[in-house]
Amino acid sequence: GFDFKSIHDALVARKAWFFFDDQFVCMGSGISSKVKKQVNTTLNQCLLNGNVSISSKGKPRKLDSGTKMYPSVDWIHHDKIAYFLTRPQDIWVMNQKAEGSWWRISKQSDASKEIISKDVFKAWINHGQSPDNEKYEYIVRPNTSLKELSINEELNPIVILSNTPYLQAVINTNLNIIQAVFYKSGKIIIDDDLMIQTSAPCILMIQMNQNDQINKITVSDPNRELSSLLLKVSKKFKKEGENFNSKWIAEKGISEIIIDLPDGNNSGKSIDI
Repeated sequence: GFDFKSIHDALVARKAWFFFDDQFVCMGSGISSKVKKQVNTTLNQCLLNGNVSISSKGKPRKLDSGTKMYPSVDWIHHDKIAYFLTRPQDIWVMNQKAEGSWWRISKQSDASKEIISKDVFKAWINHGQSPDNEKYEYIVRPNTSLKELSINEELNPIVILSNTPYLQAVINTNLNIIQAVFYKSGKIIIDDDLMIQTSAPCILMIQMNQNDQINKITVSDPNRELSSLLLKVSKKFKKEGENFNSKWIAEKGISEIIIDLPDGNNSGKSIDI
């Protein structure tokens, strides 16, 4: 999780990344700025290595070189990496020669002013000028061939549960893993049978078993401010450990779990229960 506040202007955003076995989810929300400048989110910028292909409005094609905005993009593919948009979105793509110098970037006296020219790939989302509470969601899958993209992407197990400035969360339905970044205390309802509530900001991961019961919980306090965290889940959780205790409240249908968090040099470290 990344609570971003620019030191140069009034640009703010909340960004999170959720990693699974063969792909990761990128989300941003609350993207806002009062400065009259364009704000972009870059999916990637690297040296061009082979062709760039996109699917727009369900029609895949290889791109000619240049810089252009493509409407209603479903996915982008370059250098064996696929970028899936969770909903069709306008995307800018550059696949052409670019030039510059290290001095132009750093302005350091010992930086070389030699002009370097190389082919570059870049893809980005334009949130417009002075955006107000904009957001984005996309999935990156490395080591994916163009041929594999013909598989029906509706079968992708990633489901976005929340993408707000206060809570970003996803679930992988194949792995039965829920991942969430709480920027403040809050609650998320996964389905009719599962609710999760935290008493403070935290990062949380819950793995369910095949019987739809909680198998493992992992929490951390990246702010390094908490000595303990109260977690409430609407599942019966019967475990004991030296760094936590849990209590099932039958009349409420809630398990209350108090987790002792690390301090000192280990402050901010994840705890498994």
